[in-house]
Amino acid sequence: MLMKLVVLAAVIGAVIFAYRIIDRRIKVGGNARTRGKSRPADDPQLMARCTTCKTYVPTEGASRCERADCPYPA
Repeated sequence: MLMKLVVLAAVIGAVIFAYRIIDRRIKVGGNARTRGKSRPADDPQLMARCTTCKTYVPTEGASRCERADCPYPA
C-alpha cells in the first residue's frame, strides 16, 4: 500500500514539474524553433485592389507585376 502512494506522489510531482516547465516556456516566448523567426509588423498596411489583375497591393510602395497593362510604376 505504501508503494502505491509513493508512485502516485511521484506521478503527481512529475505532472506538476512538467506543467511548470511548459508554462515557463510559454511566458518566455515560445520554443527554440520560433524564437529566431521574425514576427509580423505591429501596424497593418493599407491595401488597395488593383483594377487590372484584381489582387490587393499596398497603397504605398506597390511595385509593377508581370502583366503588360499593370498600372503601377516599375
